[in-house]
Amino acid sequence: MDEKLYLNKDAAKIAGCTERQAQSWADKGLITPVREATGGGSKRGYDYINLIELGLCNCLINGMVRGSIQLVKGIMSELRERGIIRRWAHDPASYFKEEWEQLGYNFKEPPTGDPKDSGNVNPKLTPCDNAILTPS
Repeated sequence: MDEKLYLNKDAAKIAGCTERQAQSWADKGLITPVREATGGGSKRGYDYINLIELGLCNCLINGMVRGSIQLVKGIMSELRERGIIRRWAHDPASYFKEEWEQLGYNFKEPPTGDPKDSGNVNPKLTPCDNAILTPS
């Protein structure tokens, strides 16, 4: 797991939100940066899991939930309590495989080998993105 800390500017850019949004979401308790700003010029530090949380907040607030901070806070809290964000961060392919199978889909591993030799594999996507889902 990547132990690097990202400052607000970089974390926001990676997560696809503004610096102000990242600060606001931390201030409202939607995410908890690994290193809090303590004043006197210190800066918040975000780890890999925080980046995922920022991205989720961005998707929920700007898309699915359309700005309901309390609802997003509840969703994020539930995901943390159930360990979903941490599991997803450590092994996204196996996490989604389990979830999809519980929903009644068969998960087939993407074709192996050189992506350039296989017409149905996009080399820019992760193995999870290239997986094939079929109804059971």
